[in-house]
Amino acid sequence: MKIRQKRYASGVVKWEADLGEINGRRVQRYFPTREQAKEFVREAQASLKLHGTDATFVSLADRLLFTKWKEELSKVGANIEQAGIFFLKHHVPLKQGPSLVELGKTYICAMQAGGESSLNAEKTIYSLKLPNLRNLFRYAETKGVHDIRDLSREFIEAWISEAGGKAETKKNRIRTVRHFLEWARRSNYIPFNPIMGRDNAIAVGEEKKGDILSYGVKEVRSLLYQVLNGQHRSKYNSYTDSYEWVSYRPFMGYIAAALFCGMRPEEIKRTPLSNLDLVSRRIVVTGKASKTNKPRVIELSRVATAWFRLWRRFCPEQTTLMPETFPGRWRGLRAVSGLPRLHDGLRHTFASMHYAEHQNAAQLQAVMGHDETQDTLFAHYRAVKTTGGEWMTKKMADEFWNLMPTAVRDYKEQK
Repeated sequence: MKIRQKRYASGVVKWEADLGEINGRRVQRYFPTREQAKEFVREAQASLKLHGTDATFVSLADRLLFTKWKEELSKVGANIEQAGIFFLKHHVPLKQGPSLVELGKTYICAMQAGGESSLNAEKTIYSLKLPNLRNLFRYAETKGVHDIRDLSREFIEAWISEAGGKAETKKNRIRTVRHFLEWARRSNYIPFNPIMGRDNAIAVGEEKKGDILSYGVKEVRSLLYQVLNGQHRSKYNSYTDSYEWVSYRPFMGYIAAALFCGMRPEEIKRTPLSNLDLVSRRIVVTGKASKTNKPRVIELSRVATAWFRLWRRFCPEQTTLMPETFPGRWRGLRAVSGLPRLHDGLRHTFASMHYAEHQNAAQLQAVMGHDETQDTLFAHYRAVKTTGGEWMTKKMADEFWNLMPTAVRDYKEQK
């Protein structure tokens, strides 16, 4: 039995505890410190004297797992011998993984290479998963935890409580860590996911939310007018001593997709123009583009078709629904149109106006691509008031669905 220091290319240093050949297999374990490796060797030597090579081959983590299984199986009347047989039949040997931080990096790389699903989208990885995992790793560092197998449900619950934040923030942290741990389980780094399943779920409670709002017809008309006639002040030209001005018309396709089709921004970004059929009047959201990984076909309304066709006439060279330099110009377009900032405001407006017009929740749910119950529609998307304080009515919806290009062309004179 030997103890050696191992230095990886990443700079991580591990201590290898080599027990040699046991039952025809080489037994090696790796630890962050020399003391932990020595403790493992001492325990293995003691176990060898008491129980022989069969017991020595089972690691401490495996023995803890067996204890958990024994407790669960005893609830249905299994004795220790039956539990042992079940364990040996179903247990998959675990990999000796790197440190928690290094394993997190491996997980992120796996997500980046996981295809075009919205779960692996760049925004999801860098705005949600990475910050949440870094927060967890910093907390684990303060508690002296460096091995993923030490992340128990109680430990994660304590981290969630200490990190604080709103209920939705806590839920996002739990989702991120649960997905990370499930990936680790499927990769055989841990025997089970400590926060997977109803019995191990971590409840964070609910918080009262304000009313969901949508844009009113007046705000939408102002937005469409600016898209049709407005310009954005761009970079300064030192030769002419003046600013360059760029039309907002490249936003027509994006706004038609979000406002009149209810598509999510990421879905618009990932949907190619070949999926827009103005002859058959439909747009296809593929599984790769969809947030729920399920494809759907959206039948284009008369007003959506009109704005899409006008966009293709004005911007025939544009190759994507999402215009270039989107964030800055979108903020400018919103400001000049007088639109207050609403998260997914165009999608909320579509849902609210569609329901007010048709009163058909099942149809609206299918169009919006919900993968849950209809409660999601009413809890998160359908507004009953506009940002101006007006109640949503059938008359307002009728006006919305008739905002054709000809109806907003002379909006400036109507203001």
